[in-house]
Amino acid sequence: MPTKLSTTIKKIEIVPNPDNARLIFEFHKFMKSNGSSERHQNNNLQTIISCANYLTSWEHSQQTRLFEILIDKPFWFCRSSSDHHGVKNCEIVHTESY
Repeated sequence: MPTKLSTTIKKIEIVPNPDNARLIFEFHKFMKSNGSSERHQNNNLQTIISCANYLTSWEHSQQTRLFEILIDKPFWFCRSSSDHHGVKNCEIVHTESY
């Protein structure tokens, strides 16, 4: 049985890192203000909460090691934009390092 949005929102309160919990609440507020459907909100929040809980459970040394690996590597990200018709585009951007 699918989890209700209200249940997922309650799970934000038990995210171990208070800064992450605050950011997740802000992201939920952003999605609501943009008119995202409840299903879309729920799916995004469930994914983000799972990631936040997983990352919090990592030992500090593992987090530091991951950062050391990523800091010198080139990476890709998606820059979102809209054209004059309101059509959203995703531009793939490459950088030399973080």
